Amino acid sequence: LLGAILETAPNIKLVATSRERLNLRLETVYYLEPVANDADRLFIETAQMMHSRVQIGEEDAPDVARIVQLVGGMPLGLLLAATWADLLSVREIADEIEQNIAFLSAELGDMPARQRSIIAVIDPTWKRLNEIEQRAFMCASLFRGGFTRQMFQQMTGDSVRMLQKLMERSLLMPGYQRRYDMHPLLRQYAYEKMQEMGLLHEAHTAHLHTFAEYAVKWRVAMFDGQYLEALAALETEQENFRAAMDWAFAGQHVVEGTQLAVDLCEFWEVRSHSYEGEYYMTRAVD
Repeated sequence: LLGAILETAPNIKLVATSRERLNLRLETVYYLEPVANDADRLFIETAQMMHSRVQIGEEDAPDVARIVQLVGGMPLGLLLAATWADLLSVREIADEIEQNIAFLSAELGDMPARQRSIIAVIDPTWKRLNEIEQRAFMCASLFRGGFTRQMFQQMTGDSVRMLQKLMERSLLMPGYQRRYDMHPLLRQYAYEKMQEMGLLHEAHTAHLHTFAEYAVKWRVAMFDGQYLEALAALETEQENFRAAMDWAFAGQHVVEGTQLAVDLCEFWEVRSHSYEGEYYMTRAVD
C-alpha cells in the first residue's frame, strides 16, 4: 500500500515506525537511538510522577545508572521499571531486572497490551523468526562489546544474509567501524530463550572457540611485522575474551581457557593489564 501511494504521488512523504524495515526501494531507514544523556532523569521523574511519596536521592544514583544500563536507555523499559518504585527500592528494581526480563511489566490501563511488558514487545518478532534465525539470534547474544561480520559467521555458521535479516528486524544494531551489537534487553531475552532450549553449552563453546582462534591469529601476527595492529585488534575484543574465559573456567573447558589466557599474556603485559592477566592465570592454576 505504501509503495503504491509513493509511486502514484511521489511528492508525498511518509514516516513509519516499526521494529522491522519495510524493505521498499524508496525507503530511507533511520535507527532510533536509546535515551542517553537524560535517561536517569526520565526514570526518576516518571517514578515520582506515578508515586508521589517516592523519594530518590543521590545515594540511589549508582542503582539508577544500573537500571539505565540494564534497559539500554529504552524509554519503555524505564517506564515499566518506574512502576515498581512504590514497592521496591531502586536497588531491588535493578536486581529484579537483572535476574528476569519478565519483571519489566505493568498493568497500565492507558497503554496497549503489546506495550505492557518488554516480553510482549519482543515476542511477536521472535515468533516470526524460523528456527535457524532464532538460533542465530540466540548465539549473537553471547557477544560482548560488539562483534564483526566474520565473528558472527564463524560462531553461528550462517551466511552474511542472516546478519542482514537480524538487522532488518532490529534484533541487531550497527556500530562503529562495521561492528554490530545487541540491545541489552534483547540480549537478556535471547539468553533466557537459550537457557530454556538447553543450547547454552553449545553456544558458549562456539563463542570460546571463535575467540581462541582470534587470539592465536593475532598473537602470531604480533611477531610477524604487525605488532601495533595486533595490539589494537586484541584490545578491541577484551570484553569477548573475558566472557570466553569466564565461561571456560566455570565449566569443563579449563584447558581451552588456560590456552587463551596464555595467548593473551604478551598483550596484557604490553598494555599494562597485568592485574587482569594475574586474575585469569590464577583462575587457571586453581
